[in-house]
Amino acid sequence: MNTPTDIEGREFDWFSIDQDGRYALFATAGYGIAPERVRANASAYDAIGEFIPITGWGSAAVWQSYARVGLYAYDWSDMQGAYVRVALPEVALPPQLAAELAACKEIHVFDGSFSNTGMIWPEWRNDDS
Repeated sequence: MNTPTDIEGREFDWFSIDQDGRYALFATAGYGIAPERVRANASAYDAIGEFIPITGWGSAAVWQSYARVGLYAYDWSDMQGAYVRVALPEVALPPQLAAELAACKEIHVFDGSFSNTGMIWPEWRNDDS
C-alpha cells in the first residue's frame, strides 16, 4: 500500500469511471489532487498506466495518444485548481484495456459524465472519497 506522499511531486496518472461507464485518465502534473483511495493504491494505477501504449511524452501529442486508445484525458491546472479535459476518445476502449481498468477494485467513480464535463474540481479534496 502506498502513502499519499508517494505521488507528491511526481507525474502520477490515475483513472476514473463515469456514470456512463466511460473511463478517463487524470494527470496530476506533480501537483494535482487525487482521492485518498487512489493515492493509497498508486501502484495499481501505475501498473495500468504501463499497460497503455502511449507516445508523445513531454509534448501535447501525449493527450491525443490517450484519445487514440479510447480514454478521455484530463490534466491538472494549478491556475484553475481543477482537472481540465484535454482530449476526447477517438475510438472505443480495446477489450483488454477495459478489462484492466474494470479489474481495478479501487477505481474512482465520477458522479457525472466525462462527455459533458470539461473541468473537474476535486470534490474529494475534503471528504477523501
